Amino acid sequence: MYPVSIKPGKTTIDLNFHPDFQLYRGYNDSVGLHISFKQFQKKKGILRGSILFSKPNGELFTVVGVYPYQSRDYEIRPTDTWNFALVLNDLNDLSKDLTIKFSHYNFMQNTTLAPFNRTNIPVFVYGQVASVGAWDEYENAASPPPISPACIESGMCGAPQETVFVPHGSTDLRIGEFPLAYTMEKKSKRLQLRLKYLLPFFNLSKKNDEDQKQMDKN
Repeated sequence: MYPVSIKPGKTTIDLNFHPDFQLYRGYNDSVGLHISFKQFQKKKGILRGSILFSKPNGELFTVVGVYPYQSRDYEIRPTDTWNFALVLNDLNDLSKDLTIKFSHYNFMQNTTLAPFNRTNIPVFVYGQVASVGAWDEYENAASPPPISPACIESGMCGAPQETVFVPHGSTDLRIGEFPLAYTMEKKSKRLQLRLKYLLPFFNLSKKNDEDQKQMDKN
C-alpha cells in the first residue's frame, strides 16, 4: 500500500509500473515469457506483468463450413517455421537479451476497442530464437518441446535470428513455450541428470565384472 495525499478538487494520478521480464517453466524444461514481478521456473514462456508473450506464426485461413447469418468455420495452418528455441545468455538478467517496445496506442482514447486488437498491438518484445530441427508435429499439433538446452551440440539448431513476441491474445497461431537454446546453467543440469541415470548402470557393470572374476578363480 502506498499512501498518497490528495488536495480538495480535481486530481489526476498517473501510475507507471516497470515489471521485470519473467520466465515460467513448463514440460521438458521449456519456457514461457511474461513481463512480471520476479520468479523463475522451467520449459520457458515470456511474461511481463500479467501478460504472456508468444511468437506469432504466419496464418493461412481456409473456410471449411458455412452456416446461416454469415457464420463460418475456418481451418488455420501456419505458413512459416514455428519450432524455435529461445536464445538467452543470462537467466539472471533477461533484459540483456530481451527488449520491450511500446507502440503509440492511446489507451485513453481507445477504451472501447479490444485490448488484444491485432491490427494495432500496443506492446512488443524483441529477442532471438534458433530453429530446432528435432521438434516436430504430433497429431496435427506441436509435439512437447524438446529437453532444454536444445542446441548444445553442433547441427541441432539453426543460427540465432531476431524475432518479435506479442501478447498471447493478439494471435490465432502462436508458440508460447520454448526450449532454451544453450544456456550454461541448463548444460550443467542436463549433464548431471545424464550421470544420475547412467551411474547405476556403470556400477552394475563393475559389479558383474567382479563377480565374473571371482567365479573364474573358483
